[in-house]
Amino acid sequence: MKLGITNNAYNATWENPDGYRKMREHGYEYADFQELTNRRSPYYTDRTLVYREREAAEAAGVHFYQLHSLWPTRETTEEGWEEKVHYMEMALEIAPLLGCPRVVFHSDMPLGWDKDDEELAWHSNERFVTRVLPAAERANVILCIENMPMKALSFSRVENMIRLVEQFDHPLFGMCLDTGHAAVFGDDCGDAVRRIGRHLQALHVHDNDGSADQHLLPGQGVIDWERFRVSLHEVGFDGSFSFETAPSRELPPAERETAFLSLAAFGKRMIEKP
Repeated sequence: MKLGITNNAYNATWENPDGYRKMREHGYEYADFQELTNRRSPYYTDRTLVYREREAAEAAGVHFYQLHSLWPTRETTEEGWEEKVHYMEMALEIAPLLGCPRVVFHSDMPLGWDKDDEELAWHSNERFVTRVLPAAERANVILCIENMPMKALSFSRVENMIRLVEQFDHPLFGMCLDTGHAAVFGDDCGDAVRRIGRHLQALHVHDNDGSADQHLLPGQGVIDWERFRVSLHEVGFDGSFSFETAPSRELPPAERETAFLSLAAFGKRMIEKP
């Protein structure tokens, strides 16, 4: 494993290459590119910016391991569902230009965040993956479906994601385990890693108190990080231990720098073999 974090944790972009340099100085070799979550992102329409981004990151010694696609999405209508497909296909076109081999996406929620219909959700997600897999094949980029924190929705759970991935049994379709989202359901993240096994392609690492998706720093919530670490090594995960959290921007600069160093030190311990 190598250490990773979202580029926006350091406000790293081609316009602020110092962010990438600081990431590398702290020990990060991988970045999770977050600039495609916004449907108004200029990266969707200006490929020059994409090339500049890759150049800025790689000049600092940082590579894009994964990127996050559009959020929030609007798949409660057919028009919204098609919009999600459209942006996903664009993200898959952009990913190889960044040198990024994985695109993470959220599962479909066809009735919204608080109304459940397990069969409808299953078919909506099955349909979505079927639709976008050809674009993934053209780009040779791995689709990573992410477990969600919405307690009302059965398809948020890791088990349903695994079932969908195993149904397709496709080398370009795997899972992103979000530790905070799993913790909202009271799931042990180490057990989740073992259940996902060879399908684990990406991580979103953060903590919470078990009640909501809070994106706390590790150790500020309920997750058993040692069990998680051991499980990652047991299943042979060798990708990016990628944080989706960062010290508060409200901290004084010196305190924030210390917190960043502590977070990186935690990550370095986690990627060490037991």
